[in-house]
Amino acid sequence: MTTALHTKNRRKLFFMFATFALGVVFGLSVVLTNVLGGSALPIALICALGGFICTLGYFANMDELSQRAHYVAWFWGATVGLGVLGLGLFYTMFAGVSVSDIITPLAERYWGGADVRGGFAAGVSIALSLQLAGAILWWAGYWLRKR
Repeated sequence: MTTALHTKNRRKLFFMFATFALGVVFGLSVVLTNVLGGSALPIALICALGGFICTLGYFANMDELSQRAHYVAWFWGATVGLGVLGLGLFYTMFAGVSVSDIITPLAERYWGGADVRGGFAAGVSIALSLQLAGAILWWAGYWLRKR
């Protein structure tokens, strides 16, 4: 029993570090693309596919409680995160604030311009960031309650 558990933990660590390494390679490729020019799309796609496969391997080697915590956290946490985004958009409608007044400075600062691509990237990043924050908070609460 301990040998099987030890092997499962080793596989889980392997997948975790492989995912981290692919994320580092992806980040470095994006930075080098911005500095040197060119396209990081082939490297980004390979890293994304490899990261997806490693994440599946990591998830398959988790215990049942950890898997359940991730299911619940991504469903409820991401839903709450999108709800916060919806409330923010609802507020902008009635407060007379234009969404472009919020997105344009973010697009100019982080995505190189206030064009359509920068605005789209800013909007998607805001939505995903709120989903991730909600999932992390929900996961932490679920994990602390169950352990």
